[in-house]
Amino acid sequence: MKITPRHLAAGMFTIMGVFSLGTWWLLLSPMDRAAGQLRYIFAPAYELRQFFIWLAVSSAFTAVVALAYWFESANRRPFSLILLCAAALFFALSIWWFDTSLILGYGAGLWFAAWVWLRPNTAVKRDAPQAARPLP
Repeated sequence: MKITPRHLAAGMFTIMGVFSLGTWWLLLSPMDRAAGQLRYIFAPAYELRQFFIWLAVSSAFTAVVALAYWFESANRRPFSLILLCAAALFFALSIWWFDTSLILGYGAGLWFAAWVWLRPNTAVKRDAPQAARPLP
């Protein structure tokens, strides 16, 4: 099995997407109070409204980027550049609005996205035999 940088980026953005989904799940549970909670969070007078708007936007687009990295077309140059720009936008957004866990997660996603863009056809071959080092 070949694990490519695309798989690592897909895994990282999937983890971030699941984390975002879990955040919204906890925020909106129990479900009978979810509509009221959403009205309160997105009310114009609420001081943390912008934070939750950016959290919702990043949650939705993280899932899209994660899904895109699972397909082979993420290795192609024009598309990998678009995904790299999206990863850079997520990282900048996380530095501006979010905490350390999201900064580190999106930073790792940016690292893997840059790896996909710079070297799209390389593979991490864990089962390949290693050459022996020559003796001094």
